[in-house]
Amino acid sequence: MRKAALLFLLSAAVLFAADSANKSWVNNVMRIVDGETIVVMHDGVPETVRLFGIDCPDDGQPYADEARNYTTILVLNRSVDVQPVGKDTGGKTVARVYKEGKDVSQLLLEAGLAWWSRKDAPSDQKLKEIEQQARAAQRRMWVQPNPVAPWDYRQEQARKRGTEQEETVYVTRVEGTYHRASCPLLRRSVINVLSAVPMSLVDAKVKYKPCEVCNPPR
Repeated sequence: MRKAALLFLLSAAVLFAADSANKSWVNNVMRIVDGETIVVMHDGVPETVRLFGIDCPDDGQPYADEARNYTTILVLNRSVDVQPVGKDTGGKTVARVYKEGKDVSQLLLEAGLAWWSRKDAPSDQKLKEIEQQARAAQRRMWVQPNPVAPWDYRQEQARKRGTEQEETVYVTRVEGTYHRASCPLLRRSVINVLSAVPMSLVDAKVKYKPCEVCNPPR
């Protein structure tokens, strides 16, 4: 009997936690992280929320700033209705967010400042249609001849970081520069040969300047 009661209480607690996690709320947007990520007050605590079903251009891509600015105009310091649908791999709440009854994800798609996320919302035909309409009208980022999807951009950046992590350069701390292994400056004096420190390209780029003679990757 005692074991059955304990199991009942545990089950009830799990169900309550799940219900609380998926319960919608209305509150003000405190901060804009990027085009599809906002911070909304929830039970007195700021909560990071990612807009469901879309992916805006990442930092470093064309129209990333425009997407962030557009989201800022739409919802910053305004009341929104947050309807969670789950969590992403980073633990952020993923939600449909409405401002005055309008889906913010759809508004960004209509403006040509977001892609429909095939991975997160593969069956959402409405989002798919809105993206297609924005493409056809060549709104904002769709004027580009070959726009790069954010997920492809992230994959390419990760590949580059992996390559840089593997590539070795040589640092001369006295000069504060990093060099290719074949750099003639490294062989110019015994001091340089003995003081050159091997280091991954990605680490060298943080603290040192590239050599102007051998011109290593920047």
